[in-house]
Amino acid sequence: KSSDNIIIQLCKRDNKPWALTDLLYLYKWLFTSNFKRFQISDFSDKRYNIAYYLKAVKKTEHFTPNMEGYVEIEFQSYEPYAYIIPATDIRLSNGTSKTVFSYSNLPQPYKPIFKITNHGNKESNIKISNLTNGTSFNIMGLEYGEIVYVDCKIGSVTNIDNENRFEVLQDYNFISLEMGNNDVYLEGSAIVDVICEFPILL
Repeated sequence: KSSDNIIIQLCKRDNKPWALTDLLYLYKWLFTSNFKRFQISDFSDKRYNIAYYLKAVKKTEHFTPNMEGYVEIEFQSYEPYAYIIPATDIRLSNGTSKTVFSYSNLPQPYKPIFKITNHGNKESNIKISNLTNGTSFNIMGLEYGEIVYVDCKIGSVTNIDNENRFEVLQDYNFISLEMGNNDVYLEGSAIVDVICEFPILL
């Protein structure tokens, strides 16, 4: 058992005995091969949500003979962080700039994902720059209307089918966001959504 694991006790709100169908539904929902996002429900800040990524790894049932009681679920955390997820979209279009606030309090800069929808021709140049720290990203060769995802953390460009758009990336730099305000600027005919889930130590 990892000391980083989280244990949660679940009981029925109506205080009725557990039925077998209740348990089957609960375990089918919780026990998957992937990490699930669990959002803090009692958080009231309208600017963002706070969430954890967890995977159920163990269950312990604490029931009386008539199936009253609770289920204890042990969760493995994806990383030892919570994540701040902005509540509204961060979007740039055709030559606009926007201030992007990085909530991350980790020592290293945060590297976002960009969803780019090309509105220019195949030879148009799309450049995204963080004027705050001087990092930037250039991309060319996209078809009109093509959508790609640029993951600045792992350094990849993939299409909507999750296929590698460029077999070899040459001379590509990737943008990072500093803690606090970042002045992000878009050059070129495109719509860019900045996809951020800021890791924080609470």
